[in-house]
Amino acid sequence: MRATAGFVVAIVAFGSPVGAHAAAKAPAVARSSLHAPADADPIDRRVARGRKLLIGGGVVAGTGLLLGTIAFSVLGGIHAGNPGDGLTLESIDARDRQRTLNLARGMEGLGYASVAMLLSGVAVLAVGGATYRKGLRAQRERAHVSVAPGLGSLSLVGRF
Repeated sequence: MRATAGFVVAIVAFGSPVGAHAAAKAPAVARSSLHAPADADPIDRRVARGRKLLIGGGVVAGTGLLLGTIAFSVLGGIHAGNPGDGLTLESIDARDRQRTLNLARGMEGLGYASVAMLLSGVAVLAVGGATYRKGLRAQRERAHVSVAPGLGSLSLVGRF
């Protein structure tokens, strides 16, 4: 009881708006290079959006692949140890039969859901790749000027 009271006092004193740090300013949020600022060029925002879609699609597709591998491996193990057809279990005693059937049905459902996740992730990857590529192409085609010194001269190079 005493440890709980001390924990509550520590939370109130140091971690809540009621505590000692209530008047302190919140620290500024650091932005990563993945996020384009709201006032950024639309081309830069398109590139950033493409990166986000690529990362999100890769995570969803990878998770779907991982879950599918686990689900279909467990389901395959159940079927490999059973000489029956489909989900008819012959070699398992009656007590464990229902538990094994429930596991097999659950893994089958998880496998189908993981296939849906994998396909959705691939679709998001395709959209993200197209968006990113269009943004990079637009960045290359954007007007730019560069000045370079030469031997006794100054070169002005650019796209106007």
